[in-house]
Amino acid sequence: MNVVIIDISNPRNVEKTVQEVLKTRLYNIDDLTLIAEKNKLERQKSIDKAVEILDEELVHLDQDMKSLSVRLIISALLSQAEQVRQKSL
Repeated sequence: MNVVIIDISNPRNVEKTVQEVLKTRLYNIDDLTLIAEKNKLERQKSIDKAVEILDEELVHLDQDMKSLSVRLIISALLSQAEQVRQKSL
């Protein structure tokens, strides 16, 4: 069984030597602050990566929308040309 002790008091109430006991882990408020800061940086990296992906995908979406617009115009022109051809026959 692992034991985790979190000492959030100031001054500290738990001796550091408690870690010498097998399977015992001691965290203090400074440790927790460092862990929280590390996690915050990791989340920020994830946000930056997500923004990068969104920027790339927005470029693709813009291209797709322009392509769709052109396809609709070409389709309408072909339809009109077919109508003219049918009338001519």
